[in-house]
Amino acid sequence: MILGAVSVRRPQRSWPIGAVAVITGVYFVALVVAMVAMTGKPGS
Repeated sequence: MILGAVSVRRPQRSWPIGAVAVITGVYFVALVVAMVAMTGKPGS
């Protein structure tokens, strides 16, 4: 019961950190894709 309660509480406390990590990762990937697309168009 105690381990179950702790495991349920941990995701709620660490959720903002995980959300920021996911958003940052998605933003970084989108930025790289945009840079590749912008640098690829003039060459082709």
